[in-house]
Amino acid sequence: MKKSLIFIFLLLSSFTFAAEPLMLINPFRETILHFPSAILAKENLVVTIFLPEAAVPLTQKYPTVYMLGVGPEQAEQIKKLQDSSAQKALLVGVSLGENTSEDSAQIAAFIARELVPYITANYLTIDDPVFRALALAGPDKAPLAAELLKKKDLFARLIFSAPGEKPVSVAGANGQLRSLFIGKRKELLTWQETLEDMSYTYGTNFVTKIAEEAKIEEMLDLDYLFAQVRAVRIRKLTGALFPKAISLQEGGSYLSLKAVLNSGAVFDYIPLSVRMSPPYLAWNAVAGVLSPVSGAEAGQVNLSVSVDNVKFATKIQLKK
Repeated sequence: MKKSLIFIFLLLSSFTFAAEPLMLINPFRETILHFPSAILAKENLVVTIFLPEAAVPLTQKYPTVYMLGVGPEQAEQIKKLQDSSAQKALLVGVSLGENTSEDSAQIAAFIARELVPYITANYLTIDDPVFRALALAGPDKAPLAAELLKKKDLFARLIFSAPGEKPVSVAGANGQLRSLFIGKRKELLTWQETLEDMSYTYGTNFVTKIAEEAKIEEMLDLDYLFAQVRAVRIRKLTGALFPKAISLQEGGSYLSLKAVLNSGAVFDYIPLSVRMSPPYLAWNAVAGVLSPVSGAEAGQVNLSVSVDNVKFATKIQLKK
């Protein structure tokens, strides 16, 4: 352990920086205050490494998740995440401090050229983009996500919380890209449509979780991110209507669909369109509501939703 600490100290000291870097060591956690960077000229740059084991040196190589906006103050939530996840990983929290003025290109350059090489050199990690994830939150981080995903050999996994309603193109991203999006229905819909237009597949390439407010450090799904490809394919869709019967006079019902993957993991699925025969109901994807169209007759409507040959079917009874 002493040799490891001396090596880290010498490496950090090799940077020219106004404030001396300081490493704080706790069980399962190492925090570097004033992390030195030639790209981001910030004295309050803090990097926290949340270890999958009590201390370094680690006994095996692990996947890595780089979490923007996370620091030592989230240690308790991170520990709960690590304890509850079957997949263990090295989590790297990056806190840029307040009044961040750096643009996406600068932050991306810092992560790609300074932070990832430092972590790779000093910790046992799997040096493969499919075992390296980027986690961030907020619509203002969309350009940063796009900038980093362009680097195919850097990240092939993404966790994006509250991504906003203006998706960015991930053209040029690693072909094995797999993403988890957490947010409100409307923003998830816009991202889902963008990804499907780019031929990405729900389950294999991305999944969604509906949440009004999501704390990224509490909702990372490491088991989905790093599972084998066959485990993340959709096995079936299940659905429920609330209420189960739609009244022609009183309005519609909320339709909730869940995607069950081969691994058994369950995520929210929001169909962009719903096919009905006869077409007596209108589908509002943003609200998640099925409602009778004008002139609809009482009777039984067969509803079907299909995703890559995975079929969901139910019957809706219309009442007078």
